[in-house]
Amino acid sequence: MAVTHYIIIGLCLLAFRDAKEQAEKGEQEHGNKGGQEEEIKAATAVIYGDIKEANPNSTAVHKIATFAVDEFNKGNKTKRLFKLTKILSAKYQVVFGIRYSLNVEMGKTKCKKGEMADVINLESCPLIPQQKLRSCHFEVLNVPGRELNLQHTKCR
Repeated sequence: MAVTHYIIIGLCLLAFRDAKEQAEKGEQEHGNKGGQEEEIKAATAVIYGDIKEANPNSTAVHKIATFAVDEFNKGNKTKRLFKLTKILSAKYQVVFGIRYSLNVEMGKTKCKKGEMADVINLESCPLIPQQKLRSCHFEVLNVPGRELNLQHTKCR
């Protein structure tokens, strides 16, 4: 029984070492080249299940936040659309994909739902002036090969 435990511990240590080497190699190979942002990959994370800070300014985080706001707009019962104004914080957790936990600020726009067919560029929608911005917490699951999934929304 004790030998089995040592084998399991040894395998875990080898897996940890390999994951750490992959992460370090990924950081060296994918360093910030000319302002390009690195997308977070499950393969470069050191420990599965560990929660890490993500760069709120990264392309990957912005893409996830935009998706979350779009989904919020679909499910929201107000007549006007909201748009992302700021990503306050971002974390990610490697599970069977990557679970993002985002805190964002959104503002209500002058654009109404259904006003411009189904395709609307929220960037071109002006915010309603002098409004209080809405703070929201979103959790989005990104599993490679599947569609993004908004798992949780809480706004105040």
